[in-house]
Amino acid sequence: MDAMVTARMPQGKKEAATQVLKELGLTASQVINELFDQIIATRSVPVQNAGQQAKTPEQLYAEAEAWADSFPHFELDESFQNMSIKEIRALRIADKYGVTFDDEGDGE
Repeated sequence: MDAMVTARMPQGKKEAATQVLKELGLTASQVINELFDQIIATRSVPVQNAGQQAKTPEQLYAEAEAWADSFPHFELDESFQNMSIKEIRALRIADKYGVTFDDEGDGE
């Protein structure tokens, strides 16, 4: 005997998803059965952030900022402070390989 699965969600979400599934030639029952098969097979939930609230842009920015701040800081040598990244890179290449570049990036 088949069992019934009940879930609560906003009516609009149900209607929108049902329409997409219809366009794909699927039913909610087919998709839910496939989801449960995956849960059984992998012993995990194949949905990103399942059970978690979506993060706000502010939360995402704060996490990104904390990640960036986690890198070690160091002071630049005075000779590099007024140079662009491109100029520093060209200088390092010239020092390492003896190759210099003109303003267009072509070898001299």
